[in-house]
Amino acid sequence: MTITNNSLGRLTFGPSPIVTNGLILYLDAASRRSYSGGTTWKDLSGNGNDFTIYGEVVHNDKHFNLNGTTSQYVQANPFPHPTNDYTIELYERINTFNLTPLYSYAVTSNSNEGLLYIPSNTNGIIYVYGPSSGRSTGYSISVSSFHQIVRTRSYTAGTEKLYINGTLVATETQAVGETTEAGGSFNIGQEQDSVAGGFRDTQTLNGDISLVRVYNRVLSAQEINDSYEDIKVRFE
Repeated sequence: MTITNNSLGRLTFGPSPIVTNGLILYLDAASRRSYSGGTTWKDLSGNGNDFTIYGEVVHNDKHFNLNGTTSQYVQANPFPHPTNDYTIELYERINTFNLTPLYSYAVTSNSNEGLLYIPSNTNGIIYVYGPSSGRSTGYSISVSSFHQIVRTRSYTAGTEKLYINGTLVATETQAVGETTEAGGSFNIGQEQDSVAGGFRDTQTLNGDISLVRVYNRVLSAQEINDSYEDIKVRFE
């Protein structure tokens, strides 16, 4: 294991640096450059896509704790979401299933323009939505442990892939050839029924968020695994 201090300003653990090609958003609760207090979670990608923290969210050194109420969430509105291919990478821990949104991206014409969602109170099966349809991945995530959760979308073929902890667990096809609208609201903590709002107390994240990365391309399986190997020691 190597220890490196990379250009994005945090101490990293692992055999290789994080992937930076195509990175448009990088939020890291463990970096004082990304969060040092207040209501702004700063973007370390250099693109200025800072998020605002709403409610009395507790910061626990390496993550933010969201209590599952509609008053607690982090959000960027508007957010320059990639319109073609993209990758969404999250490090989250679910404490209790509550029709759980892992992330929500809403635009005026479609509140589910981009969404990873668990529509159950009893199991952790992840559904993927956007830009115009949705389906089950068939994969069930567990509670009480941090996971690397990665969605990749190749819009020309409509190929959707879900990775958990560096491993491909599901491949689906939906919305072939459809692009994603930019300039909507990107939210961690709530499932949006309208842009930046429409929250319901039965559709919240009761758990923790540590890291969010968004790329304007599809990361390879190797890049996703490298990213997981680079940071997994933080959560072990």
